[in-house]
Amino acid sequence: MTERRPAYDDSERERIRSLLLRYKDDHGVGVPTLQLRIAEAIGDANPDRVPLKSLQRFIAATHRTDDALVDHCMNFLMSVAPPPAEDGLASALRAFLGADLTEGEDCAHLAGRYHGRFLTAEADRFAEDSKFAYANLTLTDRGQGYLEAEEAEFNFGRDPHPLYQRPDAFPASFAEHERHLYRGIALPYVSGFSRQQTYVLMLRNYLHARWYILRPAQGQAARLEGDALEPPLYTSLMAESPEGKSYPLPVWERTFRAEFTRVNEEESEEEAVSRS
Repeated sequence: MTERRPAYDDSERERIRSLLLRYKDDHGVGVPTLQLRIAEAIGDANPDRVPLKSLQRFIAATHRTDDALVDHCMNFLMSVAPPPAEDGLASALRAFLGADLTEGEDCAHLAGRYHGRFLTAEADRFAEDSKFAYANLTLTDRGQGYLEAEEAEFNFGRDPHPLYQRPDAFPASFAEHERHLYRGIALPYVSGFSRQQTYVLMLRNYLHARWYILRPAQGQAARLEGDALEPPLYTSLMAESPEGKSYPLPVWERTFRAEFTRVNEEESEEEAVSRS
């Protein structure tokens, strides 16, 4: 395996170009401002890494742009998320998913900040040594029967390295190039015959999407656990087929198990351990 930039085909280029146009429209910015934001998102204050004329030609679809610039645009789109969902969309989804919710089956009590960990495929859900930090999650109640959600993912490839098991594995803040940003909504719904308390969390950024089905952990009201589902996300890691053709490797291509612990509860546990 070698590490090279992927070659973007015409359909991938068109998708990235159309999403850049959507970002411009959403934020009311011109190409010079977009150039600066892309440079910042790839961790380089020098806008020359993103030549203005080349970016203008790419957005206008007048020339075939270098793969390196397309790659910078892709990384930028992973670091920014669309504006929060409109109330009308969230209300429609709540009516669809929660048609038989009773009074009191809500999600306002979940508002807060959470630390997200993924579990390795072979993990026992009670085994702490199989859980690794990967994201910070913020849920905000807007008083409309749903929560606005924002997830900042810092462990992009869900690397099970011991560093991601340390108490300080969760950064308090990020530069844009250090995280992928997702926004969306969290809604309650009824699962199965037992009316199990369940929540669906729907997130996306400009290029990628992720969905969670979460439940309160048994005996731990401040912890949510469940499954995540997302489409494959490709990176600049390339593999070579037996025929000698190069192709990009997906970071992941299946569901994964996740848990989110409310930050103040987690800090209280750490303080209790430090005092003992």
